[in-house]
Amino acid sequence: MPDFCTKAPVRGNKAKLVDIVVARADSHDIQFWDSEMVPRNIKHSPGRADVKWKWQNILALAATQDAQGRPYEFYAISTPNSEGEWIRAAMMMIICPHPHIAPNSDDGSAFVWFLAAAETKSLTDEKIKVSEPPSLGRVMIDTAIVHSLGCGYAGRIGLHAAPAGGPELLSFYADHCQLDRVPKTSRLPLMVSTALKGNDGRYFYADASLAMPLLNEVTQLGWR
Repeated sequence: MPDFCTKAPVRGNKAKLVDIVVARADSHDIQFWDSEMVPRNIKHSPGRADVKWKWQNILALAATQDAQGRPYEFYAISTPNSEGEWIRAAMMMIICPHPHIAPNSDDGSAFVWFLAAAETKSLTDEKIKVSEPPSLGRVMIDTAIVHSLGCGYAGRIGLHAAPAGGPELLSFYADHCQLDRVPKTSRLPLMVSTALKGNDGRYFYADASLAMPLLNEVTQLGWR
């Protein structure tokens, strides 16, 4: 199984890589995100898709999924600031196993229920002091694929693009992250359809046939 990424490209300069650490998040990571990054993100981008998210509440929600036999994992992706401190630059919550949302699939997968990356201005803030913020979209997708592999699901993943993200978020997952989109006419697994009120055409996935090329591309770019 491949390792998580240890490098990511600098935002606005794909040729330059910076160090990152992908690690399982704990309550301290979640508290930092809620208290330090969420207010800054909302200040710099009030229209963000996650503007109403509170990760302490997401942690409580995850516990209910675990009780129903759907184990969860939180990840924090950190990068160093100018003083050598590791700053959480992104957060994720993954449920695995989860029914795969690909059309006509009976397989299991990892489902990325929540993910968020910090705004550039949040990271370069005079208190946070990250001088070269990393671009983490592909890294987060890679993290989910590696997690799926570790769970025995061949890299299969799924996610839902929050409606508040508008068409820009759809483009992000389709073009930047290179995920396949579930047709709006496709029937979703009952658990997904019930929890998120049906197929609104904003679901994305990767089968094993897509996951492995995405992993290999990240490796070839020197991010691993």
